[in-house]
Amino acid sequence: MSDKYVSFAQLAASEMHGRDYQIVVNDRSNRVSIIAPHGGYVEPGTSQVAESIAGKDFSLYCFEGLVRDRPHSDLHITSSNFDEPRCLDLLNRSDIVVAVHGRVNEDDDDQCVWFGGRDLQLKEAIAGSLIETGFEAQHSGHAFPATSPLNICNRGKRSMGVQLELPRALRDRLTRDEGLRASFGSAVREGIEWTLKQLAQREER
Repeated sequence: MSDKYVSFAQLAASEMHGRDYQIVVNDRSNRVSIIAPHGGYVEPGTSQVAESIAGKDFSLYCFEGLVRDRPHSDLHITSSNFDEPRCLDLLNRSDIVVAVHGRVNEDDDDQCVWFGGRDLQLKEAIAGSLIETGFEAQHSGHAFPATSPLNICNRGKRSMGVQLELPRALRDRLTRDEGLRASFGSAVREGIEWTLKQLAQREER
């Protein structure tokens, strides 16, 4: 089913902020932004995972559906069309962007994180850290490469970022188990922090 809205302006003209959706922005003036553009009940669990990754120092953005059991397409703006102004403003000041999304379970794959985005170094760093922590990660051969420059994960200052697609079963586990969610968030942060160090070293040369 196609999305009901193709832009945030269209959505905002028909839906009510505070009743149908809300926007969470914690701008911590950091080089890193963690976003969940389909949070709340749109892709359940993605907001919680994004919050865990962001911690208390990375900037956080969540667009959240507030009504349980609404069709996914009602408040889902596809990533290449997602243009909510507060999100774009935050990303315009971010060197590293990680977007957390949800996908459906596959018959033989309900635990693996699918990686997309244009920041290859960051993808490798985060995936390696997740695998070392006991999670599953796949770089290619899936339906969400997220390589378009218009994809919201690639709209930061460096025009590249990372998209994490988490299957519903994994999101449910992470939502229920606070310790597991913290381990996931810490693993992603480890990959981000390693990449930040690489960027800093390049900038010093």
